[in-house]
Amino acid sequence: MLLATLLLTAGSLADRLGRRRVFATGLAIYSVAAILCALAPTATLLDLACALLGAGGAIMFSTSLALLGQEFHGSKERGTAFGTWGTTIAAALAIGPLAGGFLTGAFGWRAIFAVLAPITMVAFVISLARVPESTHPEAHQRHVDWIGFATFTIALFLLIFVLIQGNSSGFGSPLILAAIAGFVVSMAAFIAAEVIQADHGNAEPMLDLTLFRKPAFTGGAMAALTSAGANFGLTFYIVIYLQKVRGNSPLETGLWFLPITGVAFLASPLAGRLMARLAHRWIMGAALLLVAIGDLLLFGQTATSPLTTLLPGFVLIGIGAGAINPPLGATAVGVVPPERAGMASGVNTTFRQLGTALGIAGLGAFFQSDIARHLPAAFSDPHVASLVAAGNLKAAAAAAPGIGGAAETAFMAALNDLFLVIAAVALVGAICALTMVRQKDFERDEAPAADAQASPRVGPAERAHG
Repeated sequence: MLLATLLLTAGSLADRLGRRRVFATGLAIYSVAAILCALAPTATLLDLACALLGAGGAIMFSTSLALLGQEFHGSKERGTAFGTWGTTIAAALAIGPLAGGFLTGAFGWRAIFAVLAPITMVAFVISLARVPESTHPEAHQRHVDWIGFATFTIALFLLIFVLIQGNSSGFGSPLILAAIAGFVVSMAAFIAAEVIQADHGNAEPMLDLTLFRKPAFTGGAMAALTSAGANFGLTFYIVIYLQKVRGNSPLETGLWFLPITGVAFLASPLAGRLMARLAHRWIMGAALLLVAIGDLLLFGQTATSPLTTLLPGFVLIGIGAGAINPPLGATAVGVVPPERAGMASGVNTTFRQLGTALGIAGLGAFFQSDIARHLPAAFSDPHVASLVAAGNLKAAAAAAPGIGGAAETAFMAALNDLFLVIAAVALVGAICALTMVRQKDFERDEAPAADAQASPRVGPAERAHG
């Protein structure tokens, strides 16, 4: 929750306080939180430490694109930079499940957090030593938008709460209805505050709503939302299928995901190179179309299907997931003025995180209700459906004697329906990217494929010493 709610706030504060300073602060918080997680003696303290971990992660994620955007200009430079950035993300996705499975099996869950601390400490030192500082040139003239900070944080917190708790508490329960009402009120107050402060206030709005007048900015945000929703939603439920239904260990599950993560690792730098030749929308649209086709290829799975039948779909999804990151990141900071880079980075990352939450929680609501629809009427109790949705087929059999193989059949039927829904989500993202991310919306000299024949620009190293 803290990861999602603090992204935009941290991005806007970075424009004012300094992007390197805010990024380094996030690294420091993340490192301390990782140590606290590894040492947590109780589940409650672990939850609190994880919340702090999320806060540090939000601060890091929200400023990463802005840091790249301030140093690299033109489609060729940014193609290389964002391609490398995307490759790093793909490498983390490839290594993470394998390393997590190994560390958990060999040393226990605490080891997962223990290894994070030294990595972030090294990154902290490098960021202070090598990353130049940058801020909004007029940041000192206006106050921090505390009203926007408070209302947006409350609104997003309530939205994520509804998505996470809606299934277990019931979307019609008083608690969830109250949270939905609170979200609507808080979001309305946030929008009103941003409009008023932009026109008449003496504070710098946390979110410049006029940015959404640019179709490319809105299209990039929608592409980020749908890409994250499709990819992370798929990952979450495929993990349940591989581990709970097919009985694979965490390490084995990580190996089965290598066709996605490994191909993404290769596709990302290639997409970065293409950014100097093709408009960003073509790369983003093609990437999301490949994800949609890959999801369609997964349709038709059964509880006894050879797992190798997943591979064609996994490969296409991996290409799409890797190829979209470089142009998506470059679009986020390329269609806004340089002084708004932190804000734009925060918006893009917020939409990604919202997509992840919607992909897991929103699709989860559909998945559970679809399982209830496929179960025999005698066993369609919400509690039984929730057990089946979580892959706890033995617990479902204990809760509903006589359910037999109907639980597994319902799970697989709903999983195949989910593949179709995720494909539709990716297709919507592809349409948004192709129709809304226009080259003319990019800031001058930042338009993709516009400077391929231009004279060489001064690179980051030369700028630093010039």
